[in-house]
Amino acid sequence: MSDRSKPLTQPDAGYELCYECDGSRLCWSCNGKGRLGDGERCYTCVGRGLCIVCNGDGELLLGAKAEVDAVSYHPPPPGERRVALVGRYLELGFEDAPSLERLVRTGSAMNREKAVAYLKAGKTLILTPSLLRDPFDRTRTPGSRSILTDGRFAWSAGLAYYVEQYGLPVPADLEAHMERNHWSVPQEIDLKGLRVSDHL
Repeated sequence: MSDRSKPLTQPDAGYELCYECDGSRLCWSCNGKGRLGDGERCYTCVGRGLCIVCNGDGELLLGAKAEVDAVSYHPPPPGERRVALVGRYLELGFEDAPSLERLVRTGSAMNREKAVAYLKAGKTLILTPSLLRDPFDRTRTPGSRSILTDGRFAWSAGLAYYVEQYGLPVPADLEAHMERNHWSVPQEIDLKGLRVSDHL
């Protein structure tokens, strides 16, 4: 992967320029600044300044956009590599999932900052330009409905926002895994053939 501080003009083999940022790597809402004109943190990219579709990589797997609507969360056939999907809530784009309303302000503040950084650093496994809306403050956008992963677990790109802003507890299995990883998402994650499941 090329230097993330520079726009991408030539994607790697098997990839294409991100359809959202066209290789600039920057959030379209704040133009990479992480803050809006009024000084408020950008709630499209939650202050990261990175494109929410490609997570700042500037490129996507060939045909990724066409596959967004075909994504299935059913367990994959035996033998396929899979990650466990955690943190399913209605507000994060999962229909028929419980609301997180009763869980806000119930998470521990211990390690919250490290957990939020970890959640934001996940690699994009499933991407979609569809944005979430904060039901507690309709002026804010927690991010997209994309799914991020660390190679073992998967979660909504909006999960970090609710953990940070509203004290939502991090799913216990994922938090324990984060700690075992020393709060650092692995640099190299093989996303090829990786599928999402409700269980490992």
